[in-house]
Amino acid sequence: MSVVARKLETLQRVVRTRGLRGVSSAIADNAEPLYHEARRARAVVAARLRYGPPRLLLTFRGGIGDDLTCTVLLRELRRRNYGPVWMLSRYPDLYEHNPDPAAVLPWGTVYEPWIKRFNWPLLNPRYFHFDRETDRAVLVSPGRHMITMMCQLVGIVGPIVRRPYFTLLDQERAAGSLVPNQVVVQSSGMVAGTPMLNKQWLAERFQEVVSALRSEFNLVQLGAPSDPPLEGVLDLRGKTTRRQTAAIVSQSITCVTNIGFLMHLARAVECRSVIVYGGREHPDQSGYSCNENLFGDVPCAPCWQRNLCAYDRRCMRQISAADVVAAVRRVAEKHGTPLEVDTDVVPAERLEPPGPDGRRMLTITTPAGVTRRIEAKLLTGAAG
Repeated sequence: MSVVARKLETLQRVVRTRGLRGVSSAIADNAEPLYHEARRARAVVAARLRYGPPRLLLTFRGGIGDDLTCTVLLRELRRRNYGPVWMLSRYPDLYEHNPDPAAVLPWGTVYEPWIKRFNWPLLNPRYFHFDRETDRAVLVSPGRHMITMMCQLVGIVGPIVRRPYFTLLDQERAAGSLVPNQVVVQSSGMVAGTPMLNKQWLAERFQEVVSALRSEFNLVQLGAPSDPPLEGVLDLRGKTTRRQTAAIVSQSITCVTNIGFLMHLARAVECRSVIVYGGREHPDQSGYSCNENLFGDVPCAPCWQRNLCAYDRRCMRQISAADVVAAVRRVAEKHGTPLEVDTDVVPAERLEPPGPDGRRMLTITTPAGVTRRIEAKLLTGAAG
């Protein structure tokens, strides 16, 4: 039976069972996917016409903190005159006024068929894979900082500056100054895309910190409405946008929080922080040296587990409120001084000699064990 005959037979069956309204509904059901596919195609084509074809696309498909650290990659690619680079993200406000990406498109696999049709290279710098059986993130290179691993996975080679970037306008920054001697505190990160109990300090100890410092500083609580409320603070939980949050942090003496988005955001807007690390991960693997990083140095740390713990999170419990209060006072003494800048060198592993077109290729292995041959991104004049 021909395709036309089959479609006519289907149409007759719909008329018999559902009438003309059924025919109209069936047409609408079939037309809707085509409509959405056309919209997606239009968005990709419009971006190509506006920005030109990209040389590379980046997407992380993870938490907002990881997305923010992608700004390091975008900056290092631009330093190497490698572009234009497009970013696919669920958080486009992170990249507003940032000159490094040529374009920022909404993240989603719906775009990938069209990206493949245009033969545009798409890379994901995910530096770990998650083992559900052990509840553990398995790193590509445990001895390296996660940002260094991310750079390596997109082919960046050579020296890097290991800090994220968030561009605030002057008026945004000015609006972030709310009270004198402003200190930001966040009592939880459990509304993250992937909530992790092993990153959470005790809420009652955050309260002890606030109670000890409220006579010296004006404390502003940021975060989600569901975060444990603290007494003696300006409570802005759930009342700020991400850009307003960034502005407030930028005008603060310090930021007191757990590992997570706010830690990376504070470094991006030049605010020293006090980070209650506990023992899930080591500061050398994900932190910044300008901060006071309180690490729970126990034999099982760093474990990189999300929620399971056979030791009642003793790495977190051994960090006292007094430890955090002392750290805040130390950071406050440095307020107004330039932040220490972390640098690293991404090794040129498996780097090939230049090809006939002058390009140099290298081989990377993703956390999933997939081997890919991609173009190396070197600084001008670097031999790798």
